[in-house]
Amino acid sequence: MSGGPDAWVRVRACPGPAADAEPLAAALLEAGGRAIEEEPGLAFGTGSHGTTRGALRLLEPVAPGAEAVLDIGTGTGILAIAALRPGAGGALGLDPSEDAVEVARRNARGPGVGGRFEAERLAVDASVLRLLAPMRFDVVLANIDGPTLEPLLVPMRDLLSGKGAAVVAGILEREVSVFRDSPAEAGWRVEEEVVDEGWWAARLRPARP
Repeated sequence: MSGGPDAWVRVRACPGPAADAEPLAAALLEAGGRAIEEEPGLAFGTGSHGTTRGALRLLEPVAPGAEAVLDIGTGTGILAIAALRPGAGGALGLDPSEDAVEVARRNARGPGVGGRFEAERLAVDASVLRLLAPMRFDVVLANIDGPTLEPLLVPMRDLLSGKGAAVVAGILEREVSVFRDSPAEAGWRVEEEVVDEGWWAARLRPARP
């Protein structure tokens, strides 16, 4: 990630792997996923949930070699730590919930993280993302609901490095029609999309002229 000496990233970790043993989810377990706390009453993000499984599948091709990852609405931090397992350099997690941040910080002490992740309690909104400039991230993750995600699409795009991609999830399949045009309007193209147990997720790339 670029942006000066203080522009280093924070990561958070979370529960065990996806139920269908996708490679990333399996790696979580093999690398110590059992030691990652799962407190769904306090922080969202479990590997057995459809929205998380979809995001994990879409994250897998872009996480290896990523220097910096931003996880918006990190919850327990499962997506950020999944990005770190195959070799991402570091990750920053944002969540407005004090409980979620505490869980994420505890998980950040788990095996395989190695001080490469931190979670911060910050509002999930466009003004906060604009404050992160001029930092740049190779992967931006957002497993949040559609109404929260939509106004973040432009500042998310502006935070990407030239080779960057975003993975968005947390939208019910029956609500996708309402959200469908939003990525293109914000300057994205949908590279791949999946539906898992009624939850839609997509990997996005900036649209090129």
